[in-house]
Amino acid sequence: MITFTGFLRKDLQLTKFFDKLIEKKFLYFSQVYSLTKFPIISEYPDLEYTEFLPNNKAHISRNIELKIIDLKTGQSLGPDIDGEICVKGPKMFSEYPNNIEATKETIDSDGWLHTSDIGHYDTNERIFTSDRIKEMIKYRGWPVSLTEIEQFLFTHESVAEVAVVGVKHETESQRPRAYVKVKDGKCVSEEELKKYVLGLKV
Repeated sequence: MITFTGFLRKDLQLTKFFDKLIEKKFLYFSQVYSLTKFPIISEYPDLEYTEFLPNNKAHISRNIELKIIDLKTGQSLGPDIDGEICVKGPKMFSEYPNNIEATKETIDSDGWLHTSDIGHYDTNERIFTSDRIKEMIKYRGWPVSLTEIEQFLFTHESVAEVAVVGVKHETESQRPRAYVKVKDGKCVSEEELKKYVLGLKV
């Protein structure tokens, strides 16, 4: 059994590769969710697990509370809706030593630890992660995921590598900027990629 921690890109080829290994019963794959400030938030899936789901972090561990909150309103969200993952439980760290402000920014007045991770839970109570708040920018007041733009650009047949960053803008807070490496033997213009991204539904 191979266990991953951290984020895995939703790569279709990678998913197919893992599914073939699972189908042939060579290996079992799983991911777990853990933080330095809160170790082992999720538990390993059963060994009968027969499907590789990118960024599925299994089920919530015992004695841990988890909720997903809206990034703007702070309201709790239901299943299959992305928001910030917040957790509470006995394994959580208590404070940043000699740094009250940092502690308040991480643990709210109700005792919830704000992970800065974006994700959701499904109707089977499995946890999924998709992004980091620090990897998001504000465009006209709306949160925009740089990771989502990167993942979309990776679907273009000419793109080998891509990194998207936020740059300051005078009237719109920030705008995304993409740095792209084109595959050997391929050719694509900046305008072509811009038009391709316009097809992305945000």
